[in-house]
Amino acid sequence: MDPGEIERRWRPEGFHPSDGSDWDGRVQTFDGPIPGEDDPFVSLVIRIAHPDPSWTDVLDIGCGTGRYSLALSKRVRSITGVDVSPAMTEAASRKAEASGITNAEFRAMDWSVADTGRLGRYGLTIAHMTPAICSAGTFAKMLTVSRGMCFLAGYVSRENPIWDRIYRIVGKDGSKTESDKLLYSQDILWKMGLLPRIEYIRKHRSRRISMEEAYSTYVGGARGFTDLDGSQEEEIRGYLDGISEDGYIQDSSDPLIGVLYWDMSGRDD
Repeated sequence: MDPGEIERRWRPEGFHPSDGSDWDGRVQTFDGPIPGEDDPFVSLVIRIAHPDPSWTDVLDIGCGTGRYSLALSKRVRSITGVDVSPAMTEAASRKAEASGITNAEFRAMDWSVADTGRLGRYGLTIAHMTPAICSAGTFAKMLTVSRGMCFLAGYVSRENPIWDRIYRIVGKDGSKTESDKLLYSQDILWKMGLLPRIEYIRKHRSRRISMEEAYSTYVGGARGFTDLDGSQEEEIRGYLDGISEDGYIQDSSDPLIGVLYWDMSGRDD
């Protein structure tokens, strides 16, 4: 696909306040423990990137509560995590301190308007399941700060009955989810003369969440990919109320995640 056509098609959807307030209320959802090195994403990064504690500096774009970059802390020299949500980066800093990790720094930053010239360049760049990479422009910023291995993860399919219903309510094709992000990124990299690879991770998730968390996850999540109107929000809330029991919802899914990775070593453009 022509680069101009990719730029035209691959644009942010929905609405996210630039202060990260729509994500601040979802910290609990994402504030899980730091995964071990047997985690599929972490193990893939270690196996492919071969990080070295004497020189590897990590940039974690859309870091959330820092789980995946902190999992690499013993294998790298430094970690810089950026996220639009101050609450998320504060949680990441607390997690690092509680774990005795001293080589990590987290900053609240809107990646879409970030001054990448002030960030420098990194030997390892990760963007794990984040809406921060949501357009040709935000992907170009990721390339600008990278001088080594890069990893971009996104949904191929959610395999979540609740999301399936919400996609129907808002009139979106849920089968695509984030797969366009991976396809557009791959095409851009091909045109740069790079040879990106992709691996797949299948996960099973099941958790019991409160109605407050359900509204935040699903109504807030829908706003992230569509301009949600009042009637659609009301229908989503009504649907969630209808499947709740004793003030909770059983949230289960079997998502398929694609991890695109490539090497920027030796490139100055």
